[in-house]
Amino acid sequence: MSITMQNISDIVRVTIVDDNSSTDYSDLINTFNKLLDIQYIKLQNNQGVGHARKVGFESTTCPYVTYLDADDVFYNEYSLALLYEKIFKTKCNFVSGNFIREYNSESTESCLPSQPKLSKVPGKNQTWVFSRMFSRDYLVSHNIYFSDMRYNEDVSYMQLCLCQSTNHEYINNTVYVQHCNMNSLTRSDNNEFHKDAKGLINFIEALSYAHMKKRELNLIGIEKSKEQATDGLAVGYWYFIQCYNEESTESCEKYLEAFQKFYNMVTDDYSGIIQSDLLKNSYFVSLNSMIDVPNKYIPTVGFYELMNDLETNKHEVKDVSSYGYELG
Repeated sequence: MSITMQNISDIVRVTIVDDNSSTDYSDLINTFNKLLDIQYIKLQNNQGVGHARKVGFESTTCPYVTYLDADDVFYNEYSLALLYEKIFKTKCNFVSGNFIREYNSESTESCLPSQPKLSKVPGKNQTWVFSRMFSRDYLVSHNIYFSDMRYNEDVSYMQLCLCQSTNHEYINNTVYVQHCNMNSLTRSDNNEFHKDAKGLINFIEALSYAHMKKRELNLIGIEKSKEQATDGLAVGYWYFIQCYNEESTESCEKYLEAFQKFYNMVTDDYSGIIQSDLLKNSYFVSLNSMIDVPNKYIPTVGFYELMNDLETNKHEVKDVSSYGYELG
């Protein structure tokens, strides 16, 4: 419904990708086909959000694309027009707007995605594709596509977008409402993202995937890529503290294994990064962006203590108990 109310709906093409759900959308599509240009794609197998978005993107030729999750809506009738006007006039790679996060249709939280050129920490502002509009030419020419990951598929997408872009814009307008479904893949009962062990581990795996893609695209030498790597280490530390305090020993071990892999990749590509001012800055920025974790727990393992332990265990096949922490 929020799409039909857009004041530029006559130039919008809607691509709906049904990830092999059991819902029959035929009546809904027949109704709105009278108002919108709709393309409906039914997948034979459920392969996750990332694959569905990739199929949707490859099935259309529109010069600009935006993404709307099934549970979410555009903020008002001007949402698409505001994004479109900015990206069309400036010819930027992508444009970001503000959004509102709504929990159980009761409480709301206004969120500023921050101007991308100022936003650094992946755990907060860089991983969401909603409330943005992208240039197809930019995405295709820079090999930016969604991964087939079932969780955190936005991470590599937005890291590659930000890493390569020198021309992205921001509008100080609310354009999107995110409805937080408590049963969603990466949302939890207390409205936090990545709360459970599976989500925490998958986030780190998504960072590793993003770093691997940057290797493939020869982006490691870009300074923004280095910043994203240090940001990932900083946020990964706080997620470790969360996992350390909330999850089982087995889950903590799996998290450390995933984090060790990411650490190895980063330090292989960036010699001396652990001693760098860049990592120190990322850590202090993460104190603010991840404020819920340090407010809730007093870290029993220091940031550089964990970095040193990861360095000690680098490339060595060891039981996670070698880290010396009382996990779980």
